[in-house]
Amino acid sequence: MRGTDITQEELYSYRTVESRIPQKHPLRKLRKVVDLLLATLQHNLRPAWPG
Repeated sequence: MRGTDITQEELYSYRTVESRIPQKHPLRKLRKVVDLLLATLQHNLRPAWPG
């Protein structure tokens, strides 16, 4: 191997997505709109097969 051996100390992050996005970020408003849209499409998104 050539060059400096750089290792990653931490592999996982235990912070939630909610804790990473600021309260006033536009993504929070967009999520509300998308959640409402998906709720209206719920019957179309169900699988065609039983189970």
